[in-house]
Amino acid sequence: MGKERRRSPRVRQRAECEIELGKKTYPATLLDISEGGLAAVCMEELPVGLAGKISFRVMGKQVDVTALVWHCRQVRFRGQAAYAYGFMLEEASNSFHELLPREAGSVSRSSSSRPVPPTKTAAKNEEAPAKEATTRPAERTVSKDAIRAAQADGPKGKRLAHLRSELDDSLRQNRREASGTSFRVRAKMRTQPRTKTLTLSVTSEDEAREAVAKQLGPDWEILEVSAA
Repeated sequence: MGKERRRSPRVRQRAECEIELGKKTYPATLLDISEGGLAAVCMEELPVGLAGKISFRVMGKQVDVTALVWHCRQVRFRGQAAYAYGFMLEEASNSFHELLPREAGSVSRSSSSRPVPPTKTAAKNEEAPAKEATTRPAERTVSKDAIRAAQADGPKGKRLAHLRSELDDSLRQNRREASGTSFRVRAKMRTQPRTKTLTLSVTSEDEAREAVAKQLGPDWEILEVSAA
């Protein structure tokens, strides 16, 4: 397999930032940005699937974006337990696009076209953010609070059903962990140049393919399955 192709490169951009979700504000550290999103580390656990405002300053300029919490994994950051997040960009100020390479265009997604975020039990950053936060993610289940938050954020239908299905899959995943067998599955979106790498604890390669196909849906095709 060749190297993963991205529509736009990631740009390392280290800065302290604030993440506003609902009525709460969380301090975080920005790691990198790209045309389609950004990565940050936060000491607090944020609900995957919700959109919020991220603000930071670079070279004296205020930068504000609206982004969806796309995936999360547990890491060690500056010697402490933390969470590394990938955010999918929805709206951004001109100052954000000025930080990107000249060939990268602006990205703006409305909330009505949000894709369903990937499951947290198998989520892994598409690209490791920084050396300080590159440890293997710990598997975890979806909390009932995350389901209620997703329902309040709306639309309710597919997102709530997805989270409920994810909770059931997570419970089955915990029962399979005793086998100690892990597989890494690489998948590609059929309609866009986007790929994902998922790590699952299952008993066979066929089971890994079946689980990823169920979690990602028909819009994704599996490229490669290998032992983790």
